[in-house]
Amino acid sequence: MKRTLALLLAVLMLICSLAACKKEPEKKPTVSNDEVEESLGETDEYGQTIIDNGIPASLDYKGAAVNILVRDHISRYGDWVTDEGADDPLSLEIYERNEYVAEQLGIEFNFIKTPTGENGATINSAITNSWTAQMGGIDIVSNYQHFGTSAAILNCYKNLYSEEFTYLNLEQPWWNQNFISAAEAFNSIYLVVGDMNLAVYKTAFTMYFNQVQCEARGIMAEDLYDLVLEGKWTIAQLMNYTKETRSYLDEAEPLNDFYGLDTVWESHAWDGWVAAFDMDLTYADPDTGEHSLITDSAMERLVDAGDLLSPYLNSADVCLRKVNSGENTNVFAAGRAMFGLFSIGEASGFKDQMTEAYGLLPMPKYIEEQDGYYGGVQDSHDAVSVLSHPKQNYEMISAVLEMLNSTSYYSVRPYFIETLVKFRYVKDSESGQVIDMILAGTRWDFSDIYAVATGEIRNNMWREPLKKGAAINPNSTLYNALLQTMDGWLASKAGT
Repeated sequence: MKRTLALLLAVLMLICSLAACKKEPEKKPTVSNDEVEESLGETDEYGQTIIDNGIPASLDYKGAAVNILVRDHISRYGDWVTDEGADDPLSLEIYERNEYVAEQLGIEFNFIKTPTGENGATINSAITNSWTAQMGGIDIVSNYQHFGTSAAILNCYKNLYSEEFTYLNLEQPWWNQNFISAAEAFNSIYLVVGDMNLAVYKTAFTMYFNQVQCEARGIMAEDLYDLVLEGKWTIAQLMNYTKETRSYLDEAEPLNDFYGLDTVWESHAWDGWVAAFDMDLTYADPDTGEHSLITDSAMERLVDAGDLLSPYLNSADVCLRKVNSGENTNVFAAGRAMFGLFSIGEASGFKDQMTEAYGLLPMPKYIEEQDGYYGGVQDSHDAVSVLSHPKQNYEMISAVLEMLNSTSYYSVRPYFIETLVKFRYVKDSESGQVIDMILAGTRWDFSDIYAVATGEIRNNMWREPLKKGAAINPNSTLYNALLQTMDGWLASKAGT
């Protein structure tokens, strides 16, 4: 069985390699800013591919159970484990990955599903209860990133920079370097994202365009792609394209009207723009590492961006749908919008409904001079932590995490991006090429990672005022005090 699974993995790697050879040489798509050359490693005497993940082939944990706590929703636990009898291709890829890792390390996976609860309360209680008991039962945690980073929850975890994680190498390309750079402080990091966390790809914000509706207004798909490649795709361009485009078709039901842009009222409409505009919410002192709210020119630029964006998104040409209002018709999917601001994964929800061709673009820049395209990630994705308790076998857990993510890097992730995203959800090859650019530009702010502990700065300083048409109102005294407290906690845990 072990040899069969290894051979299957080798075949999958070869397929990925051959597919890459059909195009100009390019780097494997990744959400990391590190540009890592694709490498399939060496082959053993049987011709099987060896993944250079630093894990000895001789490791055998004699059937030890690895207990992994996951959120009980298919969009999140589906990154880790498949449902019994699931036969869709992506689920089979995940199943084969788990079987391969279990065989290679001599372990058994035990996935514990728990409801999320309001604001993550249920899964957070499961974590704190297990940690308080100090009796084991949970080894690895996959938790709601936004609501899972308070000091009370982080206190239950082991610092992933600890030398006890023998085989954990967070510098490898299968670990998301953008996330790590935002999360680490004072030689401490308690949650990470890797290539097995498909929800990160699914929740990356992007801009869809309806080719038929855009071309009817003189905006050709090739011109949009040229704008992107020339570095000229900006918020000003989007605003110009969608100006005075609303058609009032149904006085009784606004969702039947036609719009320039369709999006969702809360996170989708507002949260991705700070990153898209290459702006930060916090600043880390290069000498001390301490975090504070941005000031001076950086704050002025953020305020100016808000003053530009808020009137546009609140204008008649933009459809801001409320997800929980019972009026959740996807206007873009129904062909009643030129552009749509959604996450990449949401294409799976409207691809069957949409009859007109569509494509994908990165989030627009703030100005042309910006050095690249960036975008935020919806904060509902999960991040990975390790519970701290006396019975924990950190060496084994480090091997499991490293092998799960390195195997995903060569098999699950390429399959997801190439097959499910590029060639199934979108209707043109250019969009598939742009997806690599979108994923490479995803990023987080320190306050995104530790949102609850630092006062939900993005929500309260940016999202809430702008959706009401007001200017942002930074409460520097409050936020700096919370950032200082978070820094103090992380510094106190360094090396533990």
